[in-house]
Amino acid sequence: MNATREETGRRLRQRWRALLELRRKHRDLLREVTGAGAPEWVDRAMALEETRLLDALDAREARALEALERALEHLPADGLPRCEGCGAVIEPERLQVVPEARCCPWCMAGGR
Repeated sequence: MNATREETGRRLRQRWRALLELRRKHRDLLREVTGAGAPEWVDRAMALEETRLLDALDAREARALEALERALEHLPADGLPRCEGCGAVIEPERLQVVPEARCCPWCMAGGR
């Protein structure tokens, strides 16, 4: 059990670092798009669309980072995390695919 906990924690930290780096790159790109001076009207329209898209990506990445941080905080010292819906242990196979999972597949599908 402890080895699975350590592996889950490692995967969570790895995803967290990768997402943080991706978010940094998107923010750099946003600064580049918004600091482009005074472009022509077509360029301005494209810059606004790119800004909207990058803002949406930033919000999505922020939510994903929060989910990963919550999962790390709630990773029990004595074993695998439990489903917030039914209390069952979340299977290691699910955690390999979705390390930040907070529910078992049954509860996630609304089967409670």
